[in-house]
Amino acid sequence: MILNTIEQCDYRDFSPTIPDNSIDLLLTDPPYNASNSGLSSLSGNYKMMNEEWDRGFDPSIFVNMIIPKLKDNGQMLIFCSYHLLGDYLHLILKKDGLQWKTPITDIVNRIEWRQILHWYKTNSMPSLTGKLYGFAIEYILWFTKSKEYTFNKGQRASYLNVFEGCNGVYKVTEHPNEKPLSLIRQLARAHSNEGDLVCDLFMGSGTTAVACKESDRNFIGCEIDPRWVEVAYNRIKEAGKQGDLL
Repeated sequence: MILNTIEQCDYRDFSPTIPDNSIDLLLTDPPYNASNSGLSSLSGNYKMMNEEWDRGFDPSIFVNMIIPKLKDNGQMLIFCSYHLLGDYLHLILKKDGLQWKTPITDIVNRIEWRQILHWYKTNSMPSLTGKLYGFAIEYILWFTKSKEYTFNKGQRASYLNVFEGCNGVYKVTEHPNEKPLSLIRQLARAHSNEGDLVCDLFMGSGTTAVACKESDRNFIGCEIDPRWVEVAYNRIKEAGKQGDLL
């Protein structure tokens, strides 16, 4: 395992190379299974997700592969939407509540449920049909491997489990699902310490890596698309130190 590098590969190939009991924090943004089954839909400046990589993602494979890699006091922050919220909660809380494509191993029993954090997008996409409320919330699921874990609450100006930000205006690359650097930086600093190892199995344009570099954390991770690996490394080279309280 080489620290502060991004491998160009699928997470299912990368995860087995991570030593067991080595990760302090998994901070990652997997596919949401939010893509529709037809053509992309347009409404003003908004476009519905319609990508092959955003279909058929199985949380049980992902979770079962990464849990052994966490340290005994390690934790996970996993982004998701309503599309997979129930799947994650059944997998972690019910453990045997659903029939999965891969068996749920005993190691899942070692995961502790903490909270659902909320990213409130203040300029979120409206309902395209006009028959639903607009979707303004994405979820960040917080799990820990034990009752002992890092939580630097003072790294945030707010004590609430809600993070606010405008959707899209923060983007620095063309990646379709880039998260705000300020959001990822807050999460990394609140849930890990300087020198800790943060893992992202879906690096995208490298936001987690940049946040770690700016916060004196180590990182490892992978991204399947070589185009975004190159973008991520360019961002890492340009990354600098930012303010401590955000």
